[in-house]
Amino acid sequence: MALALVLVLAGAAGCSDGSGSSSTSTTGARGGAGRAASTATSSPPRPTTTTTGKPTPSQAREAAAAAQAMREAAVAVMIPVWRDDPGQRGQRDATLGAFDALGGETDDGVRFPPGTVNFTSTVATLAGKVRMARGMGQQPLAIYVVGGSDTDALVAALRASPDLAGVLLFDSDGSRLDG
Repeated sequence: MALALVLVLAGAAGCSDGSGSSSTSTTGARGGAGRAASTATSSPPRPTTTTTGKPTPSQAREAAAAAQAMREAAVAVMIPVWRDDPGQRGQRDATLGAFDALGGETDDGVRFPPGTVNFTSTVATLAGKVRMARGMGQQPLAIYVVGGSDTDALVAALRASPDLAGVLLFDSDGSRLDG
């Protein structure tokens, strides 16, 4: 059975250098669903809320569509990348929840601060996560992008990275960005 990895690109603030991951380690996979793993621990279900405590109707629809599109593309593991703000965090959380519910595995992902223009550190962090997933036999891989037009430069950097060759790219609504 082929496994796949999805990197979620949403839009979140975090690191001053733009690499943004608040947690670069992964936790253990559980059953056929859960998080990408280098250790064997289980994780609690992900919240699917925004600052109001609930996903907006549009976030819930986009999350379901994106998760379904990724699973239909045989993606088994998602690594999110997002701009760190409440709306993008909410979209990320809703999509991770929907992807988990469809039996996919997830990773904490990478976040970047609003206003980031140089994505070198973010792409390098993602490349490290992709190498780890590939080393664990998790193929094919994908990146899920959420954040709006401010992520255009990030998508261009992802496409240009030889370390991310063959990695699928998805937008927040489930549209493919890689071809």
